[in-house]
Amino acid sequence: MGWRAVILLWLCLGWGVAVLAADAPLTLGEAMLLALKHNPALAAAGLAVETAEADLAKARARFLPTVNFNETYNFSDNPSQVFMSKLNQRVFTGQDFLLNNLNNPNAYGNFRTGLVMRQPLFQAGEATLGYQQARLGREMAAAYVLSARQQLLFQVTQAYFGLQLAQANLAVVQQARHTAAAHLKIAQTRFQAGTVVHSDVLSAQVHLAKVSQEEMTAASQVQIARSALATVVGRPEAGGPGREMAL
Repeated sequence: MGWRAVILLWLCLGWGVAVLAADAPLTLGEAMLLALKHNPALAAAGLAVETAEADLAKARARFLPTVNFNETYNFSDNPSQVFMSKLNQRVFTGQDFLLNNLNNPNAYGNFRTGLVMRQPLFQAGEATLGYQQARLGREMAAAYVLSARQQLLFQVTQAYFGLQLAQANLAVVQQARHTAAAHLKIAQTRFQAGTVVHSDVLSAQVHLAKVSQEEMTAASQVQIARSALATVVGRPEAGGPGREMAL
């Protein structure tokens, strides 16, 4: 067997496993796991925790020292700037005090480097209160996410069993339609044999039409239940028509 045949065999096996997995009944536990992973509302709630964590880190940073580093360079022939630059660098000479040099100095450059560290010592409790508020905000966000998870699991359970109930109701109505259709055939046969009146046939036809209408309604309820499950889970295939519910 060549390597091409081996690759083809593996692809076929993998496709077969994928088809079996897609057709496998969806259990309640699987639906809950899918919802926890893909539900957009729960994902949005999780962002609140990240925001609260960032606010807490920002509040904690108010207790820490800050360090600022800066460097500037000036190059000018402005008399006052040249005078101050030379004064800061301690490079004055006697020539610099000549009147003409003071009024019309040559352009002069100056580098200035600064390193400043600030440590808050007293903030009248503002930083402490801000930190406590941020910590409470994080706890509230965590409680909100926990509540959202519980609410989501309840909605998944409700939608899951709602779909099962709709499918069971559809099966009952379909069986009732088959029974009504058989009853109509019997009534028609007996009418032709002269053992029943025509009103019995009409009554059987009306009953079949009524049950057929109930079947259409039950089928639409199944589609609505599938859509509800897919919405709460966050995956369209969760409520797909090819995915049955496991009891």
